[in-house]
Amino acid sequence: MTSPAGFGHEAVRIPASEEVHGFLTAPLGLSEVFRQDEPVLQGRPLLPGVEVPCFGRTDRWPFEAQRRPANVTPSGWLAVFDSFPKQWNLRAREISMAVLNPQHPALIEAGVCLDREPYQPGTVTGLLSELRTLIDWAREAGLSLHPAHWTSSDMHRYIAEKAEIRSAAMVRNYVGAVRLLHEISPALTGGGLAADPGRDAQPAPSPRTPEPTKSPPRTSHPRSGSR
Repeated sequence: MTSPAGFGHEAVRIPASEEVHGFLTAPLGLSEVFRQDEPVLQGRPLLPGVEVPCFGRTDRWPFEAQRRPANVTPSGWLAVFDSFPKQWNLRAREISMAVLNPQHPALIEAGVCLDREPYQPGTVTGLLSELRTLIDWAREAGLSLHPAHWTSSDMHRYIAEKAEIRSAAMVRNYVGAVRLLHEISPALTGGGLAADPGRDAQPAPSPRTPEPTKSPPRTSHPRSGSR
């Protein structure tokens, strides 16, 4: 299954350098969904004259073509794939491409329905970190590194163990990564998490100290860099 060129914006010209050629021909498998030369930032405002990485780049995707918020470090605006196990490199890139471009025609054709709003680069950086945490846990638990072999019970055990040592906010991120791995599964080359972790794959709420009944209502503020 292939996707049309220039989805969502004017086609980006990729320099035909030896380095890029090496990324495009790296023996890490070809995606059944995304083209190797397809730009990873589509349908969003971009800075003129700044190169957009292509999907076939296997080491890392610098997101310099999209303006970086002042409160985000350069390392937080970068997707790193060469720290994944070799068999996860393509899968991690496909997941990243999907959340960066949730309305991509190839995803819709595969029956994958994600949120209409694309992830921001900084959120992708966090997601990749959560996936690496999941892979490390699977390795330590003696499981296969292919998510198709993981069961719902495995994922519930993973979340339960993380809930014992991590904050509720971090565990919610881990839960989100597990669910995403299942939701995107139909569009992942070689498959993803076949087992549906279910809505019950979430940590129990942490106890809170009751607030005084006469406290004035708090005004909530939107978080920056949300998905």
